[in-house]
Amino acid sequence: VFMDNKITYHEQNDIDNTLKLREVLKTLPPFCRDYFRAIDATTTTKTRISYAYDIRIFFQFLLEQNPMFKDKTMSDFTVDVLDQVKAVDLEEYEEFLKVYKSADSSKTETNGERGVKRKISALRSFYAYYYKHEMITTNPSVLIDVPKIHDKNIIRLDTDERKITLTDRNGDDTGDGIVVKDLSAMVAEDMTGKDPDGTQDGVVHLDQVVDLDKLLK
Repeated sequence: VFMDNKITYHEQNDIDNTLKLREVLKTLPPFCRDYFRAIDATTTTKTRISYAYDIRIFFQFLLEQNPMFKDKTMSDFTVDVLDQVKAVDLEEYEEFLKVYKSADSSKTETNGERGVKRKISALRSFYAYYYKHEMITTNPSVLIDVPKIHDKNIIRLDTDERKITLTDRNGDDTGDGIVVKDLSAMVAEDMTGKDPDGTQDGVVHLDQVVDLDKLLK
């Protein structure tokens, strides 16, 4: 009996991401491996890759912006660096995330509210692991505010204002409109796949509809 060992797309994607994650981890301080090993069972490889990139940006910020680490390299960092960082440093990091140069300085990166929030959330998770396991004694990441996401304005019409534009069989606007509240008790029989007029032309006629206002709520 021959077994079908064909790898599914999902499995192959997971393998590729695992290999990619290993490469990214090589660019992080060695102690970071403990954290990523710990979250392996509760996160997807895609999530871990995103976290790895986000946390690398944090260490990039320390190397480039904090005078205390100007003579350090990425591989020099040990876990105790997390205790040396204060809340005010993380507030500066939030500001840094809005606009910064990529690791190789080839392009300018920007983040809106959602991007900054995601990166701070990754850092909080990172700090929480080492604090929980008593490898550090402070956790300044919980002392800073996470950016508030502002929803885009949504334009809503009052029921009295909502109208259905009428078109002729050629799809041209007739210029007429009917207020939704005037179309109570109507549902499109087109939804059954049949046009009552016997022509399967995809046109919904007002005399074929019941409870249309419910569909538009």
